Formats: sequence, structure tokens, C-alpha cells
Amino acid sequence: MTVLRRIFQRSGLRPPASGLESGPPLYAYQVTDAELEDLRREVEHDLRSRVRMTGSPAGAFCLFAAEYLCRTYVGGPWRWQVVFDELGCEASQPGRDKWVRAGMYYWRRPIIQTAAGQRLLTSLVCEGGLPLHLLAEGRDRYIKDFFRSIIRQAERLQVPAAHVVGQCVDALPATLRNETVEDLGAVLADAVIELRRLLPEQLVEDPLVALTRTRPDWRQRVPLRVDESAFAELLRGLLREARATPAGDTPVEIVTVLRASPFRLERRASVKERCSVASLARLLRLPADGLARHLRLTLSMLDARGEHHAVAIARLDRTQTSYLLERLSESPVRRDGATCAAVRIVATVGGREIAFAEPPGGSPLVDDVPWVFEGGDRPVRALRRQGPYRSSAGELIVAVPAGTSLVPTGAARPIGQLLGRTLVAVTAPLRASNGEDEWEICTSSQDDDDETFVLTGELSRAGFAGSEFWRGVPRLQQIHDSGLRTDAPAVDLQVRPVGQRSWMHLGSAWGDLELRYRRDSEIAFRTRTMVMPADLQIRIDARSSTIQIAAQELVAVVCEGTRTAASGGECTLTWSGAESRTSLPVTMEFRVGSATLSVPAPVRRVIFEGRDGPLDGPVVIDRLGQVRARAISPDPSDRFGLEARIQGLTPWTQVARLPPTGGADGVWELGLDSIRDQLTDMFAISYHLDIEVEVRFTAYGPPLPHNPAMRVRRYEAKPVVTYSETGLSVTLEDDAVQRFGSAGTGLLELELRPLGQPDSISVQLERMASPTPCWSLARSALVDFPAWILLGKIRDRVRLRPLVVSAESTRASENVVETLILDTDKVRRRNGLRTVLGEIASAWDRPEWDTTTMFLNTLGSFPATMFDLVDCLSQVPAAAASALIRCCGDEAALGRVWRGLDELPFLWEAVPLDAWVVAATAFGSYASTLGAQISMPTEQMTRAMLRPLIESGPTLSHFFEAIHCVFARLVPGCPQPTSDALSMFQSSGSLPMLDLLLEPVKQELLRRHEGEWWPTDVEVLDAAERPIEFPSGIADGVAGYVRPVILVPLQAGIAAGSNLGVSSNSLLSLRRVRTFDPPWFEFAHAMGFTYAAARHLPRGS
Repeated sequence: MTVLRRIFQRSGLRPPASGLESGPPLYAYQVTDAELEDLRREVEHDLRSRVRMTGSPAGAFCLFAAEYLCRTYVGGPWRWQVVFDELGCEASQPGRDKWVRAGMYYWRRPIIQTAAGQRLLTSLVCEGGLPLHLLAEGRDRYIKDFFRSIIRQAERLQVPAAHVVGQCVDALPATLRNETVEDLGAVLADAVIELRRLLPEQLVEDPLVALTRTRPDWRQRVPLRVDESAFAELLRGLLREARATPAGDTPVEIVTVLRASPFRLERRASVKERCSVASLARLLRLPADGLARHLRLTLSMLDARGEHHAVAIARLDRTQTSYLLERLSESPVRRDGATCAAVRIVATVGGREIAFAEPPGGSPLVDDVPWVFEGGDRPVRALRRQGPYRSSAGELIVAVPAGTSLVPTGAARPIGQLLGRTLVAVTAPLRASNGEDEWEICTSSQDDDDETFVLTGELSRAGFAGSEFWRGVPRLQQIHDSGLRTDAPAVDLQVRPVGQRSWMHLGSAWGDLELRYRRDSEIAFRTRTMVMPADLQIRIDARSSTIQIAAQELVAVVCEGTRTAASGGECTLTWSGAESRTSLPVTMEFRVGSATLSVPAPVRRVIFEGRDGPLDGPVVIDRLGQVRARAISPDPSDRFGLEARIQGLTPWTQVARLPPTGGADGVWELGLDSIRDQLTDMFAISYHLDIEVEVRFTAYGPPLPHNPAMRVRRYEAKPVVTYSETGLSVTLEDDAVQRFGSAGTGLLELELRPLGQPDSISVQLERMASPTPCWSLARSALVDFPAWILLGKIRDRVRLRPLVVSAESTRASENVVETLILDTDKVRRRNGLRTVLGEIASAWDRPEWDTTTMFLNTLGSFPATMFDLVDCLSQVPAAAASALIRCCGDEAALGRVWRGLDELPFLWEAVPLDAWVVAATAFGSYASTLGAQISMPTEQMTRAMLRPLIESGPTLSHFFEAIHCVFARLVPGCPQPTSDALSMFQSSGSLPMLDLLLEPVKQELLRRHEGEWWPTDVEVLDAAERPIEFPSGIADGVAGYVRPVILVPLQAGIAAGSNLGVSSNSLLSLRRVRTFDPPWFEFAHAMGFTYAAARHLPRGS
């Protein structure tokens, strides 16, 4: 009897015979010590005897590896080597990966897929269950806090745990921060959340006993060995944890966090994956029907310094009732001058700001009120409330302002300082008092205070970069758990000018105010905000260099460096313009109260302005949100725009028009986050890492006397590597250190990854104790591979230009692809890679695909331009088409490869029909071979492998529907498309049918952009790129500047479907149209491709 049969007999479990069912997780088999030793001997014998590792031998290998990893892990990165050291043998990565895939299929268990690719090692770790050593004394509190944080965030946002785990990893010590721990944490958290749904919220009995009664098989659902007492206690605690209140339908919230070592504040945006059009409209204070006209919006945080922090891109889904929110790389507000001030959400469309709103959590932090944070020993703690707070937690951290007393004093233990406040750990109820107000702060309460308040009204600014204020009296709304909003009674709202002591009714004072809400004699809410009279008018007249201000409550206006003329509630400031200033501090005094606003200076000029004033030096494309283009002209009829080029590669091309600024005549301003996509398109015409895009102003009037140019590049800086006998050191140039600042360099982490196997391991460089930033690594750490790639990252964003680092290693390359990648002759390397990729495009069983897949797994995490293999893949259309289908096992992988190659001089929409035919033919053979290897019927294998293409592809682009039609004609067993445009074109008059399909979509395009700026410099395809039959009438009757936008995607689709190429200049035109209106571009291209392909593909049966 084999070991597996004995385990099946003892446990009463076994994998199901049908490939359509899912088997129990491997930890459910409860392998004993004796069985593990028998497994080791059997697997070792199979490997030494070169037994084919499929079926039960592969299953035994996976079970042994999962169990051994779980039992022996003590910290640091998980590594395959510990498994093979125990087995006394070696294995190549391609072979090892095949064993895992075959073994997981034997057990009928899924392979974990993350945004970074398939996680084979992680899958085994999760199958083995949470390692017991993670709960060793000294670590258990970190692990428990980590899981609690994931569960709380996932339940609150109602998203899978994998989407929030990255925000919770700070709770772990550095030795446990790795991708496998994150993946395991997400799997465990999802399982616990599912079990929590089976239990009542108010639970008296042991939750494990209750689960056994209601769901006897619950142990198979959570990756824990519940027979271990430490795991049982962990699970009990997580099941008893108070339920997080769902965030309702609020799309974006601002979360304030306290970071440790040293203590400092950050403001972050918490974003849902999807929201209704109505909820986003409510946040932005826009009519829902007007908002739904916009297919794509950029959402950013705007801090008090005028700096934009990109948050998410909102894309209208095909039902036109919801927006999908694509979260951008985290860019928190962390400057001391901005963390305590208000944080707003700005929405922009096509370079035009359409909304400016206060999100929940965006209120400023009040100077003389306690700030209450989560407790516990963790490096990141979220702000729970300003003022009184009741929590079920046993500890809270409170930032106590100077002059505030605590009673009883023994309930608070000082732990540090924060912005002039004393930080104390509170473990028992206490009262805080400043002589005027009192606040009760309670721990170990029966429930938590979950109230959220937000001000709402007309939020305005004195120009794009000017100070913000409420125009008229705002309302205070309480957001309930259900998402319902109710107004606080106006009679309970009080205000007072900052610096005064007497409170008065709302509407009795104006300017810089403190506002509070008294409820049942307790202060439920307090904030500081700027409230201006509803009739306030600020007019900037650059022709006369004046600023005109008017309001009935206005008494006086003061601005240094100006002449003032006042008359009955109106005031005119005349500025000499002697100083080179872009904004002026204007102090307004009202009958009760005063305020100082920053107002744009009235002088004719154009300027690129960063967070610290006029821009000096290059800008990284990821930081465009921190830059604005401003133009001021004495002629209000003047117009300004921006144009860009890559010197020597592209001509100057217009990328945006500057919109007028509301409330400031003669001023045009644009946040440059709005041209990120256009500049990204320009970068994508070259794979060179060091190219720069130049941006400058254009004026549709008199020429500009001074036109500054801004340089945009991909990376912040290039590291300096110095080799020595003992190892290597890495430093930064002085200008780079200055751009990063002390906070940025403190967050910068450097790592090395093998150039030939970048998805295998990473080696962290050690930060040295030196006056200037410096990192080092011993030479011995580099001997495993002959060449490495150096990456400098802040969190998940690559900020330093990647560099290749050489090392002395005797390790031989594992395959021909790795040999070519390590070739130092660039021409030979790239020619060789293109040759190999051309060969494997039609041979999907070639081992080189395993290495190619590994490189594709890095897309999304690392730039596509970083590796020659990825760039060469984009130059071999058949290989690119094959890679999209072969290397993408789920929606995440499909999107990663689809979007990743788009960073290169490549467009999927330009891939010719013949390349998809090669991919479909190779797919059919590969599916048949793979099905035979693991005893799965070919038709079932075909459907399983094509599921991402058929189900997830159309969410990325209409083009996937066209690709589906091609595969349905050429691959036996491929499901037929529900809407088969290919058949329609083949069975009817194709040209009239194309016109019929395009016309309503074209009319929607025209309605969406009525009265808007349309992209210029878009050229129709060259004659050589146009087929003979072309439905040119589709563009009849439209303006000349609209015609290219309509024709270009249709022409490109017909060219690709006719196996014609497009020039590099045409690629840039295609990108401009796609960026301008993705739905029209995708639909017109897909219809054009299918229309042309219908002439070349066989008819359906």
C-alpha cells in the first residue's frame, strides 16, 4: 500500500475523481510525523528513479512539500531549496513548476494567482497551513494584528482580502514581510470572514463549538491545524473580533494613520473596487446623469499645499450604472504642513477639473482636541476619532495637546511625541479636559463608536491653486452604517473665529473658523474650516494687474505689495508685479471674523509650478500630479495649450488645452496628472529607459516672450554602483538626494533580482549608517547568479532607473533563453531572443515558455522596458499573441500582460490576423497534449484554458470578442461566441453591416464630446496601410478635426485583419485616439478587424 493510500484510509478523505470538483485542502489530511517521513522516502525514490512526475507521484511531492514547508518555516523568505535539501536532490525551475501544476491537479486544488502571476510556492504554503512557528512567543502579537487588520479592512470595504493585504503588511516585523506571507494572510482572512458570516454577531458560546454544529466541515475551509492549541486560540480570537462596519457606498475615504519609528502622520485614500454612478455623483456633488457622460475620470487627493496625490482612475462599466475604480500606486500625504490640514478629492476629465469635494475623513485635524488612534504594538495605527471615543479594544493611543489634563493619570502611559503633542497609551477609561471642553475616552467598551461626519455644501477655491473655502454656510452630515446621510440640526452647530473664546450660532461669523456639533451636552464633532459669505466674489484681472473682491460682510482687505482702493463692501488690489510671485496672500476682514487666502498673482506669464514653487529640474511621470501649468493673460479671449515631443523621435504634438479657472478671469490652469496618459503613449514609442519628454506651452495669440520647457522622465534618479573586493555599495547623486528629500530616501529600499530569473528571488541591500544615503551588499550574496538587476523602490513603485549588476558566479544557465539574456553583446542577444521567440510561437510545449512566463509575471510589478525578453516578445507578433493566451491563467494575468506590453512600442490592436491564427493552431495542439498528460478530456481542457479569454477578456477590450471569433473557427471544442460578428460579416453584405453596427456607436462618441477639445495631430493611416475596400462614408458630414478620430481605429482594425502593418507614426496616432475615447476606439477597431478577417477565415459550420 502506498503512503497516499494509507493517508486516504486513515483520514477518510481523498481527491475527487472528477476534474470539475474541488478536493479538500492538503492540511485537512492531517499528515502524521511517520507519514511525512514515509512521504519523504517515496518522493526521494521517485525523483532519483526519474519517475514521470504526474498523477500520484506529483501529488505525493506536493503533499510532502506543503507539510515540510509548514513545519520548518521560522521566518524570512520561503525557499524551494529547503524542500530539495531534505529530499537530497536538485530540480530546475521549469521541471519543478510542472510537478506542482500536475500535483495540484491530482489533488483537484487551485493554484493561487495574484497580480504578480501564478504563486506555485505560495500555493503549497497555503495548502500546508499556517506554520506553527509564526505564533512563537514574541511574534504572535504581530501575526494577530496582521490578520485582524486584513479582516477589518476587507469586511469594511467588502472586498477580497487580497485587495487590502498590502495596506496591512506594516503590522509585521521586517523578517515576515514577503509576498508569501501576504498571500497566506489573504487566504486565511477570506476563510475566517466566510466562517464569521455563519455565526451570530453576539456569540456567547465557543465559536468553534458553534461552527461544528452549524457547519461540520468548517475545518477544511481554514488553513490552520486547529488541533494545535495556539492555532485554535488564534481562530477563536479572530472569530470573536467585533464586526467591521461596512463602508456603505462611499467610493473614497481619507484615512489618517500614525506611523511609528519615528512617530509621524500620513493621510491615505481608501478606495472601493466598484461604486455606483449615484454614489460617486453624491461624493463629487454632481448630477448623476451628467457624471455618467464621462467614461473615465481621474481621482486625486489635493492637500493644503496644492499638491495632487493620484488615487484612482474611475472607468464607467458597460452597464453605465457603475464605475470600476483602478487604484493607482499609493501616494500618501505625509508633509508636516499638510497632514493636519484638510484633504480634498479632485476629479478631472481630459485635463479639465469637474469636481472638488470633501470626502469622509478629509476634515482637518483640530489643534486643541485629542486625536484617538488604534492601540496595540504595530507600526501603523489608524485614527479612530478626534475628541470622545468608545472602543471595544483594550488599548488606544491618544495624541494629547499641550495644556490638556487626563483623569485618572494612571490610565495613560506616555510613549512619545507627535507634532508638539504627547502620545499616551490608554488602557482604561479616562477624561481629557482643556478647561473649556471635556472628552471621555473609553477602552474595553461593549461596542465601538462608528459615527462619521462630513461637511457638505459649495466648496470653492480662489483660483486653481488658491485657498479653498465654503461659499455660504455648510451643512454637517452624519454618515450611518447603512450609508444613509442625515443632517445635524443647525441649531446645534456653533462657530467661533480662530483665536477667540466665545461660541456663536453658525452664520454669525465668517473666515477662518472653528466649528463644533453639541449633542446631549457632549461635543460629538469639531473641526476647523474656512467659511466665506455666499456673495463673495474674487475677480483676477491680468489686464489691469488687479484683484477685485466684493461681499456685503467685507470690511477691509490687506495684501502686502499692493495698492488698495475700498468702497462699501468692495475692494480693488493693484499689484506692481515687481516680485516674481505666482500667488499673493490676501487677508479679508469681515464684521465678525477674518481669513487669509492665497490668490493667483495678476500678471501675464506662463509657468510650470511644483509643490514648492516654480519648477526647477526634471519631473518623473508618476509625479505629474504634483505639477500644474498656469497661464495668466491680460486678454481674457486668449487661449493656451500644452505640446510635447521626444527630441529626435517625435515632432511637437498638442496634448491638452488649459481650461479657464473658475472665479479668476484671465487665468488658465491645468493639473498635469491629466496628460499622464498622453505622455505615457509617447514614452511607449521607445524602449530606452533614459529618454525624456519635453513639454511646453502654446499660445493662440501673441507669441510668448518666455516659454519654459519641462522635462519628464520615467525614473527619479540613476543609482551609482561602486564595486570593491568585499562587495558593492550604492549611492545617489546629490541632486537625487535633494529631490527625494529625507522622507523619500528613508523609504527607499534597494533590492537585486537575478537578471535571468527575475521572478525567483530577491536580495535586499542593507542601508548603511552614514550621513548620506548608502546601501551595501557582500560579494558572497551574489554568487548564485552571474548577473543581477538593481531596483530602487518605495513601496510598490520603482523609483530608480534599473541597472544591471555583474557578479562572479560559476552557475550555468538553465536554458537557451537564459543564456541569451546574459549575453553581453546587445545585438547578438536581441537577435537571438527574437529568433527563439519566433520558433516557440507555434510550439507551446517548448521549455523556453516557462522562462518567458516568468518574465511576463513581472509585468505590473516592474516596467516592461526593463527586460530585453519582454521587448523582443513585442516585436514578434505571433509570439506575443501566443503569450497572451498561453501565459495567462486568469483575469489578473490576462490584464497584466495586456496592459504590460502596452508600455512598449507595441499595440495589441496592430497584431495581424496571421499571428492570432498561429496562436490558435498552436493552442489546439497544446491543449490536446496537456489534457493527455493529466488525463483530462481535450474539450474540457480547451474550455478551462480559454476561460480567461472568453469571460475576462471583454472587460479589458472589445478586441477580445474578435479574438474569440478567430479561435472559435480554428480550435475544436472552443465555445461559440454569443455575438458572432464574424458570421454576420460572412453571411450578409459586409460593408452595409459594418456601417449599421458603427453608426449608433459613432453618434454616442459625438454626443460625449460635444463642445470639447478633440486631439490634433492625429493622422489617418498611410495608403500602404489601408486595404482597398474601406467604408470611408462613416466619417461623412463631420468636422475635419473629428474625421481622423473616427477613421483611425477603423482603418487600423481593417489593416490588422488584412495582415498589413502600421508605421511607428501611426502607432502614436492610434494611442492618441484610444486615450481620447477608449469605447469608440475599441469597438471601431474590433469591428474593422472582424470585417477584414471574415475574408480570410473559413466559414462556420
